[in-house]
Amino acid sequence: MKTKIYRFFSPGRTWIYTLTMALLLSWTFSGNAQDFKDLDFRDKIFFGGNFGLLLGTETFINLSPVVGYRLTERFSSGLGPVYQFYSIRTFGGRYRSHIYGGRVFGSYTIIRDLSQAIPIGINMSIYAHAEYELLNIDQELLSFFISSGSGRIWLENPLVGGGFRQATGKRSSINILVLWNLNPRATALYQNPVIRFGFSF
Repeated sequence: MKTKIYRFFSPGRTWIYTLTMALLLSWTFSGNAQDFKDLDFRDKIFFGGNFGLLLGTETFINLSPVVGYRLTERFSSGLGPVYQFYSIRTFGGRYRSHIYGGRVFGSYTIIRDLSQAIPIGINMSIYAHAEYELLNIDQELLSFFISSGSGRIWLENPLVGGGFRQATGKRSSINILVLWNLNPRATALYQNPVIRFGFSF
């Protein structure tokens, strides 16, 4: 059972449906990017996150919305809850697990428009990202790297890295993040590098 759980946490299994959901939600917005100086308080607030759904022998549901605030033209910060549900069919029956918690993050835009530096014709920005995530998780899911036990524990995940942001409208964008989890105990949950596809609006 543990081997199947470990394989399921692989980022290679989750990027397809996460990206699909991000694209579907982001394409509902259209228009040109808006200058920061023209934004009022409400316009500086943004929403987004990562959402995923996989049904079948291995069922996965991920609900990780965020709300953030653009503090400056380049720096933004935010927070949000995290909920994940896993249901995996094994030889001994079906294993089910709930993971829940929250996260806070900060992002800084390094390059606002990559096409101005490299004539590629794509209005894409590059940004740095740091995040602190606190999750409540079954110890069984971590038994590959720490001593096994029963019950639930809180798992701290400091993640750092960067990504690309492609604008799809005045307020909407598709985001690709590549992060590194600095907590070695969490490598059963997040295999480094952690790749995320999300959206904001």
